[in-house]
Amino acid sequence: MLKIIETAMKRHDSKWPRLLSKYTLDEPPDWSKEFRTCIMVCCAVRKLVSQLSPRFYKLDEVSDEAFDEVVALMEKHDAAEVIISELNVIIHDKERSKNLTNKYYAVKLLRHILHLHLSVQWKAHLEEPPGEQKLEKGAVILSQWFQPREVVSEIQVTKQLDQIADRVKQQLPEHLKAKYNKGTPTLSPELERLVLETMNHILYNEMGFRGNKDRYYDENNSFIEKVLERKMGIPISLAILYSAVARRLGVTCDCINFPTHFLLKWREHPMATLDKQYTFIDAFDGEFLTEIGDDLYKFTDAIPPIEIKSLLEDILASNVQSGPQVALLMNEVDRKNLLHPDTHCEIPHPDVGKYFKEFTGQYYVMNSEKAQEYPDDDVKTRTTVEGRGQ
Repeated sequence: MLKIIETAMKRHDSKWPRLLSKYTLDEPPDWSKEFRTCIMVCCAVRKLVSQLSPRFYKLDEVSDEAFDEVVALMEKHDAAEVIISELNVIIHDKERSKNLTNKYYAVKLLRHILHLHLSVQWKAHLEEPPGEQKLEKGAVILSQWFQPREVVSEIQVTKQLDQIADRVKQQLPEHLKAKYNKGTPTLSPELERLVLETMNHILYNEMGFRGNKDRYYDENNSFIEKVLERKMGIPISLAILYSAVARRLGVTCDCINFPTHFLLKWREHPMATLDKQYTFIDAFDGEFLTEIGDDLYKFTDAIPPIEIKSLLEDILASNVQSGPQVALLMNEVDRKNLLHPDTHCEIPHPDVGKYFKEFTGQYYVMNSEKAQEYPDDDVKTRTTVEGRGQ
């Protein structure tokens, strides 16, 4: 019987992973009821999304009224994850150039509902006992908050960190490996150093983790799932990763913040005087520091011009609508795309979906609301494009 329940749980876990956290094997849910509720919520979400363009096309933004509807749906059925999942399905469907209007409004709803959901999660995280708060969980919440259109899985991040820890265990001496086979052991400082040195070799030599010195201000350096994928980060994100793996191996590495850098401290010499107890670890390059000296200030040198240019590009990319000059530039780019359809370029503007429902590969097709304003435009556009192709 337990195997049947576990199989059902795994099936639902693939689509709605957090749904399982509400239940245990001792009190299994009514899966038929849960499934019907999820399907009903998904249908309601799709219906709501499809109704937003006629209601809010002439407004600058979606009003609180629409947000209230989806929040009510979430609260009534405790369905935050189901709603978030379904909105992501709409946004990330296989037809990237179609259903643009629904995707545009799905993004609006997703950002709102995701931030509400994450606010609750963050509050619950802070209310956990200090010893149970996991840095990687906070890092995942940060990634989800600032990347509403990305699917950032806490389960996947946890799995990757577990795999790194397991890889370290496999390279430890047999006598130490045997200790881990019985659970996470209590280690002497000497064995802790051996574990950390092995971990350093795995992370920095075999797996290639490193500080991103060339693109230090790239926002992806701050997102834990991107750090795991790209093997690059900044001091704080690499320190979180390092600390999380070390904790899985029974070694406590605490984060400490300095005005110019971010380090970890490990209590290597517990019997020494307080100022000599800790060894510091720079996760940016995996270096052990017995004293904090000049190395702490290695990032305070003048930023080279090429990095300043890169920084400005990153700022512009994340603030494309930050001012009238930027908006004018974006509008000029869009105007050139419209005047030269031979290039067949998609317009990477976040508001395209408000006015157009599809990109055919040659031109944009207006949605119903825009077509009512320009009823003859679609025929003229098709005639023009087809004429150019002859």
